[in-house]
Amino acid sequence: TTASVAKSSGSKMDDDHQYENGRHKVEYYRGAHSPWNTDPQHQIKEQNALVMNKKIRSIMAERQAALLELELEAAISEKNEALAARDAALRQRDEALAQRDNALLERDNALAALQSRSGASNFPFNGGIQRGSKRMHHSSNHISNM
Repeated sequence: TTASVAKSSGSKMDDDHQYENGRHKVEYYRGAHSPWNTDPQHQIKEQNALVMNKKIRSIMAERQAALLELELEAAISEKNEALAARDAALRQRDEALAQRDNALLERDNALAALQSRSGASNFPFNGGIQRGSKRMHHSSNHISNM
């Protein structure tokens, strides 16, 4: 009956050195099962695991670097496309400004030729505005076009 009392309290051990509540008893007096696992085969497995972990970390770092490089190349490509579009727009603007300047020159030359033929004092084409000054456009013309 004392064995049954000890068994029910959980302090009695089974034949395979395990308490009834499922916990293993650490046996310091037996050399075969040390809690610090100094088994050479286990140490080799641990070293292999460490080497594999290093390899995995190295592969993941290489993968991350490759992804960063791809993202950087894509960003540079986008930037270059945007710069090319900006340059094209600037060229188009410069061409439009040059055409406008040429048209203004042709107009001024035509006005000067007409004035010189008909006598500038009798018939002013400029309507009193000095040559070379800019004329103000009426805003009503621009608003109706929008």
